[in-house]
Amino acid sequence: IKMQLNKPYTNQAYAELAIYCNQNNCHIADRGEYLESVENLLPTEETYIQKRAAAYPAIGDQLDMIYWDQINGTSVWKDTITNIKNMYPKD
Repeated sequence: IKMQLNKPYTNQAYAELAIYCNQNNCHIADRGEYLESVENLLPTEETYIQKRAAAYPAIGDQLDMIYWDQINGTSVWKDTITNIKNMYPKD
């Protein structure tokens, strides 16, 4: 629900609009002839930390990789983690 406040407006009316915006995750935009509440958009971009966390295998699977790497002389775990870190580098 948007609120609109036509100009000229009273301090009380502006205060009510400001309170509304504080309570409803929005800000006040000046549209020339009126003020309007506009929803604040939350960032949808995941950070590299979130992307890496979602991509990493479960800890149990990682431990299994490390175990079998030791037994077989392979580097599956290291390669897996390196690939994920390369896919999602630090910003």
